[in-house]
Parts: sequence; structure tokens; C-alpha cells
Amino acid sequence: MIVGGTTASIKSLKKEVRTLERLKRQKDSSNSWNSSINITVSSTEVSIFRIQAMARQGLVKRILRIFQKNKSEILDANGVRKY
Repeated sequence: MIVGGTTASIKSLKKEVRTLERLKRQKDSSNSWNSSINITVSSTEVSIFRIQAMARQGLVKRILRIFQKNKSEILDANGVRKY
């Protein structure tokens, strides 16, 4: 009886540790997103966007799709990765 109860307690604690580690990773990743968007409109036809965000897989594709969906022409684009 003692061995069975101990085994069940250990399994329960291991599961709780995994859950807490997963939540910590999610919290750490959500707090690390420092992003900003600056928009300058110089005429009715020209807008300048400055998008700053932490590197994330697929982010550039998603941003470009938004411009494409809105039929916006991109004249120049630069990317810098900070370490």
C-alpha cells in the first residue's frame, strides 16, 4: 500500500513539474516579444512602415502576405537580426 501510494505521488509530481516547466517556457517566450510599428504617411499614396519585432519563424512571410492582400507595393525592405 505504501509503495503504491508513493509511486502514484511521484507520477503526479512529475506531471506537475512538466506542466509548470511548459507554462514557464510559454511565459518566458511571451515576455520576450518587444515589437513596435511606426507608420509615416508622406502623401495620399505613400506610407512608410517600420516594423520591429523579435525573430520568429514565418513572421516575414505573414507580414508580406498582409501587404500583398492589401495590394500594397513594397519598394524596399531590410532585415537585421540582433544577437
